This record gives sequence, structure tokens and C-alpha cells, in this order.
Amino acid sequence: MVKSYPLLKPLTDQLMKEVRTYGILEVSLEQYQIICNSIVRFAQSSQVDSYSPELMDSYKDNLDTRCSSGEICKEYHRFQLRVMRMLSSLAERGVVDFSSTKSHPLKYIVSDEINSLVEMILDSHPVSTATKNDLRAPIRHFLWYAEQLGIKPQLIDDTIVMSFLIDEVPVSNGGSTGRTLRCVKYATEYLRAHGNCCLQRDYTLLKLKNDHRRIIPRYSEEEISEIAQAFRKS
Repeated sequence: MVKSYPLLKPLTDQLMKEVRTYGILEVSLEQYQIICNSIVRFAQSSQVDSYSPELMDSYKDNLDTRCSSGEICKEYHRFQLRVMRMLSSLAERGVVDFSSTKSHPLKYIVSDEINSLVEMILDSHPVSTATKNDLRAPIRHFLWYAEQLGIKPQLIDDTIVMSFLIDEVPVSNGGSTGRTLRCVKYATEYLRAHGNCCLQRDYTLLKLKNDHRRIIPRYSEEEISEIAQAFRKS
């Protein structure tokens, strides 16, 4: 007997519902939706309207080819494979597999003290476990950056924050800028509340415009440039 699989469009809609319920950051939901739409379009181009393992294998072959040719980056390729695995688990077992495809080595290695601080920063905000997992790496990145400059957390000041946003993030950040800005908010807010007297600016004002340009309300470009230049001269 041939196994019957669900229609693809309702299946992707259900996956997005499960992803939202699980607690994936709003800034990441758009990427999940884009990939779901891509899978649906791929199926339609093959005149298929239902999920099947064969469809997923065909889509994966297409992804592998695009990655090998350099059309998409390896990170985006891995993310698409993760969404495919989540979709397949929902179609075949009725539950979404939210586990990682594989464990990845930490990119920013910090001391045990900094690792503990990262967890305290995360615990100080009422966010889900999934959100904590999403924010852990960028918070560690921020504190790692200061540590590389020989700056202890209690001595991080505005020049370090601005240098991280202006000099470090555009070069090294392969993920969501919105997520990084959120982590800077969380980290600086926690540090200010726990003895850091060097942070004078209120970074809870950091936000991202809809056109994806990074802005810092109430701080002029001249102020930001002056802070960055002061840091470079020190």
C-alpha cells in the first residue's frame, strides 16, 4: 500500500504555526517562510502539490547544485536543510524536529567567567529556551570582542560598543543584525544594572528600520563617528 502524504501548502502553513509556537524569534520567521515558499514553488514547477520523500530528495539535489556553484552560501544551504528536516518530520511523524542538524564548535571561545555572565544576562530577561539558544552566540560574540581587546565586562564603555557595531559586526556577522542589536541591548542593560559605570548611553534605544538600515535614535552620525574615531586613536 502506497503511503499517503499531506498537501504541501497546508503542511508548510502548519510548520510556520509550529515554529511560532516554539518561540523562534520574529526576526527569523521571515527566513523560514521564504524557504517554505521556495519548496512550494519548486513542487509546483514539478507539477506536484503534495509532500513526498522523493520531492525532498529532488529539492536537496537542487540545493546541493546551487551551493556547489556558489549561488547560495554554505550557511544558507545548512539552514535550508534544517527547515527541510523540520518539514519532513512534521509530514512523516506529525511532530516537528527542532533539534540541530549537528553540533557545531563554538566560534567565539570565552572564559568560564564570561560564559557564566552570558547565562546571567539571558536569565535576566523573560525569554523562551529557544530564544536563549538563538541569542547565546551573539551575546558571547559581544563579550568575546571586548575580551580580545583586554576589556573586562565591568569596564566596557561606549567606545567598545560602537566599535563592535561599526567595525566588528559588518565583517563577522553572518546572521541577523536585528538579533545582534537585541543582544547588545540585553548585555549593556545587564552590565549597567550590575556595577558597570562606564556605559553612559542607553542602548535600549537600538533598533532596526524596516529597510534594514541600522540606526541609533537620538544619536547623530557625527556623534557615532566621533566615538569611533576616539576609540581608534586610543
